[in-house]
Amino acid sequence: GPIETTDPVTIRSVARLLHRLHSAPEVPGTFDLPSVIEDYISTAKRFNVTHPGQLGEALKFSGEIVNAIERCSRVSAPCHNDLIAANFLQGKDRLYLLDWEYAGMGDPYVDLGNCAVNFCMDEAGCRALMESYLGREPSPSEMAQLHLLRVLSDLREAMWSYVQVGISTLDVDFHAYGMKHLERFLDNAKSDSLNTWLGAVGA
Repeated sequence: GPIETTDPVTIRSVARLLHRLHSAPEVPGTFDLPSVIEDYISTAKRFNVTHPGQLGEALKFSGEIVNAIERCSRVSAPCHNDLIAANFLQGKDRLYLLDWEYAGMGDPYVDLGNCAVNFCMDEAGCRALMESYLGREPSPSEMAQLHLLRVLSDLREAMWSYVQVGISTLDVDFHAYGMKHLERFLDNAKSDSLNTWLGAVGA
């Protein structure tokens, strides 16, 4: 059945499942988050979608995040890249991960950050996720990488939404959905925490 995203036992199971996935043999395809965001922006422009005025400011912050993340050598591992709660299924004795449309080789922290934002994890939830994933206490640098990619996940979701504004035939207000994620990205990017995390990567 569906999973309970705030349940500590579930978070531990999810973390262990992601660890198994990220330790699996190489898979076809790649998923590079900064490139994906750029692709979404150019695709939306091709469909004559008007991006919000805050996009320039958002890209300045995303550039800072990407530069900080790249101070640590990145690992390439099989990643799912769409870790919404609905893509997890709790079986009788194990947890299943569904919908592999975005899967490819990528940065495990992109998966971890995507999971953390989609599960609306607070600091304690993020720490529990990392402890179970690593099998030990996370370092300040590891927590910072999780948080930065958790924040950046919202910019990806916002830019995906603007592509949908151009191409989707669904009766969904993708513009409003995109603005919600863009505003949350900017709120997090302007918080005092961001500078702390930027400074902690690789320290």
